[in-house]
Amino acid sequence: MDAQLKKQLAQTIYIASPVSVDAFGQITYDPPVAIAARVENDSSVKDDADGEEKASNMLIITEVAITIMDRVWLPGVDETDATLARRPLSVLALPDEKGAIDHYETRL
Repeated sequence: MDAQLKKQLAQTIYIASPVSVDAFGQITYDPPVAIAARVENDSSVKDDADGEEKASNMLIITEVAITIMDRVWLPGVDETDATLARRPLSVLALPDEKGAIDHYETRL
């Protein structure tokens, strides 16, 4: 990751990734993990995982990949409360000038 961008990852978010799905469709998640991020207000319309247009109000920049199925807790939100978690609308993996993945932009 570009050093200048990495210095801007001054906030902490929590993510929990899905582990399994039972016969009733209930998803089990890993415990939330803290990651460094830059969180910005963002007003845009994005297609969600189902291809429907949804309004996005947050942009999260990270060095670590976040998937569409992850749960995300924004800075200051109690990560032990699953009802406060949000799901990504879109995730972009952005390359550096050499073609390697530099960072990820996730919209909520």
